[in-house]
Amino acid sequence: MKWDIDLDETFISDLEDLIINSVKAGFYSNEEILEECMEMLEFEYDETNITDNDILNIIEQARNEYENIGNEKVYHTLNKVFDDLTDKGIIALHYAGYSQQDGFSDCNEEACERKQTNENVIGCCFYTMQDLKRILDEKGHLYLSFGSYSDEYTTVDIGKIIVKELSAAGFNTEWNETEKEKISIKDIKWDKQYNENE
Repeated sequence: MKWDIDLDETFISDLEDLIINSVKAGFYSNEEILEECMEMLEFEYDETNITDNDILNIIEQARNEYENIGNEKVYHTLNKVFDDLTDKGIIALHYAGYSQQDGFSDCNEEACERKQTNENVIGCCFYTMQDLKRILDEKGHLYLSFGSYSDEYTTVDIGKIIVKELSAAGFNTEWNETEKEKISIKDIKWDKQYNENE
């Protein structure tokens, strides 16, 4: 990408990684990516003459070069699995926070809201921004965290339900059937595209 901005090369590299990964992830609008970039700039520099338009131009370059194209088969298949898990009482969240701790926090909040409306909630399943970042450059393993909210289902029971649904949908999974290891979806090529109507 072409940078007509006077910044430290290492910082430009970090900023570029943020933009490219955000575009490839497919969850953020240009304005949301811009907000992340400006926060990064403000943290690193007391003053800059960089404008929103400068960064938006870079984001648009990244969209043209790195945005996923096609029918989003992988993402739609995974989303269908997540919908089916939700129907079974397992909260399944895409892109749930940056870290595993964030993801469990998001799931706990969702579980509380659903329990207040008397919905059946037995467990949770999610992947984080960190998990997705690992596979954005090439095929790799997408790791899913999971847990139980029920006395009737152990964490391992929840894991088995998740693996069964993923396998039925055609995903190649790997898991040692313990609560300490994340469920791995093997050899996945991420293909989500940003959709402002989602």
